[in-house]
Amino acid sequence: MPDISITDFTDFVLRTGPPKITKVAEIFNRGLYNPAHDFWKPLRDNISEFHEGESHDISFGSTGAHQRKQTRYEEAIKGYRKFLKQNAPEWFKPHRAQWEYEDLTIRINPEVGFILGSESLLVKLYFKQEPLTKSRVQVALSLMKTGQKSKKYRVAILDVVRSKLYKDSPTNLQMQALLEGEAATFLAIWNSLAAKG
Repeated sequence: MPDISITDFTDFVLRTGPPKITKVAEIFNRGLYNPAHDFWKPLRDNISEFHEGESHDISFGSTGAHQRKQTRYEEAIKGYRKFLKQNAPEWFKPHRAQWEYEDLTIRINPEVGFILGSESLLVKLYFKQEPLTKSRVQVALSLMKTGQKSKKYRVAILDVVRSKLYKDSPTNLQMQALLEGEAATFLAIWNSLAAKG
């Protein structure tokens, strides 16, 4: 029973043809999650600790990350601080959710919760240097919205480096059909790999 991240599934959905097989094989052969291989984990942890009052600042020094990460971390920290300064959101601890299709589970773990005006947002943080594409935003937000059962919250993605927030839009039934079709394809490839041992 595959249990994967929203990032991995979004990457799979956005690929076409044989690269889909390559992506499933990469996930299949990766093994269990290892924090040591998670490039952004120290910064995500530092952001959570800052909002929870366990750290006095969001800074490269506070992450304890390896020096080779400094340039990219500092770009992200600058963008995150800019977003906080411009929007002054009230923070709350987000809760986890998941999107499921048959035997496939996709983990949806928003890193932060923000209250902006009258809206309570569950927010995924996007740290990569490449700007978010419209397709990636649509897929990820649809997964988040469907996996998040409560009507109390909206979902959003923060492009951290660019300080840009993308909020969900009304449910799109065609997008839901696409995600279910892609999940069925993912499982078919996964089960084929499993059968080969």
